[in-house]
Parts: sequence; structure tokens; C-alpha cells
Amino acid sequence: MNKLLILLVCLFGLSMLYEASAHGIDPCKLTYYNVPPAPVCKWVTKNGKRVQECTPGKSTAYAALIDDHSLSFRKPTFALNNLKFSGECACTLTLYSLANYKGTSFGYAFSKSKTKNIYAKTIWKTPTKSFKVVCTFPV
Repeated sequence: MNKLLILLVCLFGLSMLYEASAHGIDPCKLTYYNVPPAPVCKWVTKNGKRVQECTPGKSTAYAALIDDHSLSFRKPTFALNNLKFSGECACTLTLYSLANYKGTSFGYAFSKSKTKNIYAKTIWKTPTKSFKVVCTFPV
């Protein structure tokens, strides 16, 4: 009887492991934004005076998903403004001063961020020309 109980417990445990692995790990969701373009300015006449009006440039949002099947995300030519993440992300953001992951680099662990929103110019003063995110997931 004890052997049967042990066998049943083992089978139950294996089925739980299979169920967990079949569903995978919760992904890390990234939203990243480019550096906004320079303001667009034009000269207009107001009250008989010629004045310059400028419309600020806006960042464009992009999205990516990192999970246990694709552990990294790379942008070889991208001026990163900021990156937001959601989920349990054990990731490192690496910023590069030149395109194609060249020049000087700076690594920043997501765990250091208190707000889940990382601004490239806040953590590293050098303008970013490329970046990558590499994550680890528990087995």
C-alpha cells in the first residue's frame, strides 16, 4: 500500500511539473520609446508681431515580449529615450554609445528601477545609439 501511495504522489508531482512547464513562464513585457525629434517651429504673425511657434516632437512607442523561449531583445540602431517593463523581469538593459552595439556601453539591472520605467539619459549621460535587453527566467 505504501509503495502505491508513493507512486501516486510521484505521478502527481510529475503532472504538476509538466503542467507548469506547458504554460511557460510569465513573459517580461517591454514598451520602449525613441528620443523625441526636435520641435517643429514656424513663424506666425500675432497682433502685428512676428513670433515663432514650436510644436514639441513626440516619442513613438514600440513593444516587445521576452519570455523563456526568447531571452533577449536587441535594437542595433535605436536612440532609446525610455523603457517601461511589466511582469517579473530579471533583466539587464545594456546601452551603447554607437550603433550595432559598439562604442562604450553601460549595463543596468531592471531590479534597480523603483518605478518600472527606465530613462536612458537618467542612468547614463551618453546618448544611446543601440541597446539590448537580456533576461533570465527560473527553470
